[in-house]
Amino acid sequence: MIESDTFGRLPAVTHVIPAIQLSEPSRAEQQPWLAGDEATRWTRWGAASNGAIVTLNQSQTIGLLVSFSVLVTLALINPTLFFTAVVACVTVIYVVAGLYKALLLLRGEHASGGAAIDPYAIADADLPIYTVLAPLFHEKVFAPELIQQLLRLDYPTDRLEVLLLVEEDDTETRAALDRCALPSHMRLLVVPDGLPRTKPRALNVGLAYATGEFIVVYDVEDRPDPDQLRKAVATFRAQPRRVVCLQARLNYFNRHQSLLTRLFSIDYTIWYDMLLPGLIRRHAVIPLGGTSNHFRRTILQRLGGWDPFNVTEDADLGVRISRVDLQVMMLDSVTWEEAVAVVPQWLWQRSRWIKGYMQTYLVHMRQPVTLLRELGPASFGDFQLLVGGTSLMLLINPIMWALTVFYFIAKGTPADSVIHTLFPPPIYYGALMCLLANYFFFYSQLYIVVRRGYHDLARYALLGPLYWVLMSLGAWMGLFSLMRAPHYWAKTPHGSSLALRSAPDATASAAPSAPSSVATQPITLTRHSLSVILPAYNEEANIARTVRSVVDALASWGLDFEALVVNDGSVDRTGAILAELAAADPRIRTVTHAVNRGYGAALVTGFTSASKDLAFFMDSDGQFDIQELAQFLPLIERYDAVLGYRINRQDARLRLVNAWGWKQLVRLLLGVRARDVDCAFKLFHTDFFRTHELESHGAMINAEILYKLRCDGYSTVEVGVRHMERTAGQATGANARVIVRALRELVIYSLRWRLPPRRSPQSLKTTGNPNRTTAQTPGGRVPSVGNAPRCDMGSEKSLAQQMLLPRQRQMRAGQRAWPV
Repeated sequence: MIESDTFGRLPAVTHVIPAIQLSEPSRAEQQPWLAGDEATRWTRWGAASNGAIVTLNQSQTIGLLVSFSVLVTLALINPTLFFTAVVACVTVIYVVAGLYKALLLLRGEHASGGAAIDPYAIADADLPIYTVLAPLFHEKVFAPELIQQLLRLDYPTDRLEVLLLVEEDDTETRAALDRCALPSHMRLLVVPDGLPRTKPRALNVGLAYATGEFIVVYDVEDRPDPDQLRKAVATFRAQPRRVVCLQARLNYFNRHQSLLTRLFSIDYTIWYDMLLPGLIRRHAVIPLGGTSNHFRRTILQRLGGWDPFNVTEDADLGVRISRVDLQVMMLDSVTWEEAVAVVPQWLWQRSRWIKGYMQTYLVHMRQPVTLLRELGPASFGDFQLLVGGTSLMLLINPIMWALTVFYFIAKGTPADSVIHTLFPPPIYYGALMCLLANYFFFYSQLYIVVRRGYHDLARYALLGPLYWVLMSLGAWMGLFSLMRAPHYWAKTPHGSSLALRSAPDATASAAPSAPSSVATQPITLTRHSLSVILPAYNEEANIARTVRSVVDALASWGLDFEALVVNDGSVDRTGAILAELAAADPRIRTVTHAVNRGYGAALVTGFTSASKDLAFFMDSDGQFDIQELAQFLPLIERYDAVLGYRINRQDARLRLVNAWGWKQLVRLLLGVRARDVDCAFKLFHTDFFRTHELESHGAMINAEILYKLRCDGYSTVEVGVRHMERTAGQATGANARVIVRALRELVIYSLRWRLPPRRSPQSLKTTGNPNRTTAQTPGGRVPSVGNAPRCDMGSEKSLAQQMLLPRQRQMRAGQRAWPV
């Protein structure tokens, strides 16, 4: 039980954020605001009363001036001794910080995830009211996308409250939301005009109006796991009330967009997968992330909410939680965000984060003795190293790098003595320890990205020093911003990912999957009709849910479609369930194999039975989300095939090893280079299958498709899709018989396709005829000859590649993989 006086120990909070009851109707324009000056009220409540509204108080200002005067005096008296002492202090800080991070990494690696939480263990009737706060500012393009992502949350809508927080003068975003027919559990809440114009101020307004037992914050570009709220409730119920906050893991869905997004994703991976679990294991001060924080609402109100003058309000709130001896825990769930892909925008974002760390340090160090007593020595040290030390080292790094460069330049010259003076042997060997700490950090980055399945990021971990340079540049920008405009919020621009820029119409691409029940005008994703092919074998536990999700999504997008399910000789109730579904909905078609013929045979049956313009296939095991297809459909207008690859693949370790080996074999024998050969989430023009006969009937079917696409010069693009853990049924892909069959087919067909086909005398007479015409498909693609196209593995282009139409040539000339 939380002590009744625990909140009185926190001097930074003097007012509790009050609860305000909403009256009907719930539209924000008709809500009765509180009496008084609403513009200034939020600058006095909660954490704002004694937080970062003042950057330096009087005692801090005097202390800094006195310290600066003393340092200048010492530098003038004995410059050599002074600068040597400074280098010694900096080296000690580096060594301590390096050892501390190494300890956190080791603790994070051994941190137990605890007992597995079943998100569906609590019945819907027993779930509490859950409030989602979603602040928006100048987000007219992405507001519908946010609504769509929130609709994906698997939580009873009668127990879900979504508050869309929009600034009063942001008329464009409000107009975009007004064009959406919001469900009853979502409402627009206008944030009254006033200063500071920051996200935490808007969150405080939402907190005052929230009614849920629990509360969570999502940014406009967030894609949380659908069951995240259920997991949070189950985790809160399993923990003591002293656990007041759950932090979900964050990472980026566009991590392959650029070098910067790759490095950014590595940074987030090591923080949320190793450093943060290490901090939580030692009950340290936890600087929270800015999104996907789940709170107990009443306790958050007692804490004073967020400091509206602090530009990293999350880090400040984490410190205040620790000061009253409450706890933060990790939530075993992921929220995918959009990484900033452009260096200038990234620098502005990073400068705001570091400026906020500086604000947080200055606020809580106004009374260091009180802070030490409340946190205890261990957590006080955590605060110094995490909040203060991080900012300090980022500012000092360029100076130390410059000294290192000067050392190599001046070595062997008279100026070399300067370095020897500044780095006597004890300091010199201490600095070498920092190099060992850097090596350990490099190794940890490589280890964690491989452990998380991000194998393609491993090589980029070696470019970490480039990322550190950018971080130091951002730190200096943050320091200057703190001095010039301490409360200025450098807003992060959204929509830089290639997925959001792929469609010609920015508005349509921003919300590709918004259902017609939400948007007043349905968004057109494609002008083509669509066949969705679902191979199924003994999937009675998953098939109904998968088929219904497909039908619901495609119907909401207003598409002309058919759901074509191929029952590959199932011996369970899969066939009976499919018969019921097909009888109830004419858009569902079923084709049944009398006996099990294999995965490839099921797909071939689906492709040959498809009657629509486009053919898309997806497994029936529930490990993919059909909503991800929304980002594929605009791309099919520009490419011949859109190929998915699994993000954070949720398979057993042995199967991951098998998949890696299979990919290397396919690359070696067929020359096919793809991030994920066997990802069962691909979109094609159906005429490809009308002109190409597929021969493999086993697990090699994907490799054959990719091979024939490459041989005949089809343009392709790769898009990342989330892969979810199988919750029911049994996977058959790791079956030894399936693997052996795939390997046999790979060897046989690779030899057959690569050897020159036998030619009859009649065919030899026509070979080389300059007047010969080559038949082309109606869609302009060149079909393979017979069943076995010969694709040269060397530098020679195939016949089809030489005869590409102008549209295809233009595509291939500018083609780049778009990993989203």
